[in-house]
Amino acid sequence: MDRYDLAGDSNDLYEALEWIDRRRDVSDHTEMVSRIVAEYCTHRVVKWHRLCVLGE
Repeated sequence: MDRYDLAGDSNDLYEALEWIDRRRDVSDHTEMVSRIVAEYCTHRVVKWHRLCVLGE
């Protein structure tokens, strides 16, 4: 997400979401999920991701 913030490349944002999905069972991502919901759910790459749809 930081790379997306710096460069604005949607691929970086998508990659961050994929990483969070894969690592979800390993550690608590509450802070990252809150950041995604608060800052990125309006972006076209993220708005239909389950974190945004379900507001997890």
